[in-house]
Amino acid sequence: MAKAWLAEAGYPEDKDFPPLVLMHNNSELHHEIAKGVKTILKHYLNIEIEIRVLDFDAYIDSLKQGSHIFRMGWCAGLPDANEWLHQVFHPDKGINWIGWKNREFAKMVDRAQQISNPIGRKKLYHRAEQILTEQEVAIIPLYFSNTQFLLKPWVKGWYHIAFGGQHIRHWSLSQ
Repeated sequence: MAKAWLAEAGYPEDKDFPPLVLMHNNSELHHEIAKGVKTILKHYLNIEIEIRVLDFDAYIDSLKQGSHIFRMGWCAGLPDANEWLHQVFHPDKGINWIGWKNREFAKMVDRAQQISNPIGRKKLYHRAEQILTEQEVAIIPLYFSNTQFLLKPWVKGWYHIAFGGQHIRHWSLSQ
């Protein structure tokens, strides 16, 4: 699909595409991710990428200028799709670092905020996510963080709290 879009945009057969700049703030993990993206885009689409590493303040300033492509992460404050789709990507009410606007997407997330039926909300957010990541490909999610815990069977009362801050007062040990 990407090659077809490039040809439609006037870059047939992987030729003459101008080099892009991929920016990230200074982090070894972010740099490894950027190098991987650079390798993939060169190999599959013949697109040259220049990687720029900036300190965090300069990085945020550059995002406000409308950078080519950049690496960004987000940690939701609540386990709800609204935390991602509305707060980060809504064209009028969200952070929207990418400057992307899609009215159908905005209607979906606005409507999802107003209904309490979890199944109905999930369907609306799912459709909004399809618009964002498949139909328009405004973002390309690369990975999702995951945490693993190893718990001995004699530890009782432990449970995972997704947003950190384990409650040790609930723990006990048994034989």
